[in-house]
This record gives sequence, C-alpha cells and structure tokens, in this order.
Amino acid sequence: MQMGVKMLTHRIQQYQSATNETVVTPTKYGKIKGIKRKSIYNHNFYAFEGVPYAKPPIGELRFRAPQPPEPWTGVRDCTSMGNIPLQRHFVLGITHGTEDCLYLNVYAKQ
Repeated sequence: MQMGVKMLTHRIQQYQSATNETVVTPTKYGKIKGIKRKSIYNHNFYAFEGVPYAKPPIGELRFRAPQPPEPWTGVRDCTSMGNIPLQRHFVLGITHGTEDCLYLNVYAKQ
C-alpha cells in the first residue's frame, strides 16, 4: 500500500513538471512529438511516451515475434502513456487493458 502511494505521488509530480514546450523528432517510422519536463531536481528532460515499437500482437501476430509498426504520416502525439497490457486486478477481479500495448516511454536530456 505504501509503495502504491509513493508511485502515485511520483506520477503526479511528473505531470506537474510538464511544460508547454514540445519537441518533434523523426524516427524510422515517422515523426513523434514529445514534451519538455523538469525533474524533481529541476533538470530539464524530454519525454516521449507511448511510442509504438511493434504492431499489436493480435490475430495472426499472437504468440509470434514482434513485427515493426506501420509507418505513419504526420506527427504522432507521444505526450502521454500508451495502452497498458491486459491484466486482472488481483483483489477486485476486474480485467482491464488491451492487447495493443507494445509501446515505449523514452526520456532524454536533449
């Protein structure tokens, strides 16, 4: 319980540290937009969250090696977390998430 509270507090601090400054950078599959943030130590960094690294493992791709994502046109918004994988809450018994969950969060100084 205490660990959960610490994690939640940390996540709230991350979002409070977001600025209005965004950055667009090219990748192999298309351009992505990230956001500039400040750490709790007042250091600037860029956050790119929800960057796809593979096609969703559904249908014929289930239980197969990951396939590269489809390239996209325009700029993909990577300023918030991607989908979470399917999981069942061990106390409540509620299942949530999606199989479309192959995303990375990338944090960089520059």
